[in-house]
Amino acid sequence: MAAAVDVALGRSEISPQFMQYTVAVTLLGYTTSLWLLNEFAYLSGFRRWLYPITALIIFCIPAISPNIGLGVFLMAIVYALRLIFSKCYLEDRSSKPQSH
Repeated sequence: MAAAVDVALGRSEISPQFMQYTVAVTLLGYTTSLWLLNEFAYLSGFRRWLYPITALIIFCIPAISPNIGLGVFLMAIVYALRLIFSKCYLEDRSSKPQSH
């Protein structure tokens, strides 16, 4: 994120679009591993594919965003919405009785 701030302030020699892709790839790399380890096996139907759809949207944002500030903000909004839906899923899952 500090590098993204440097790009936004004009203190860097890389393009804002490249920096947006860098932020998107690092976010998606980390969260994909969490999705595979924590949610993929437990979800079914549309909910199973909610994260990949979100990941695709996040990866498309740098292509349409005119500047880095807006791009990172849009990524944060999309990911926050995804977390809200995950929270709803966790509440549904925890309310069901578990068999051992």
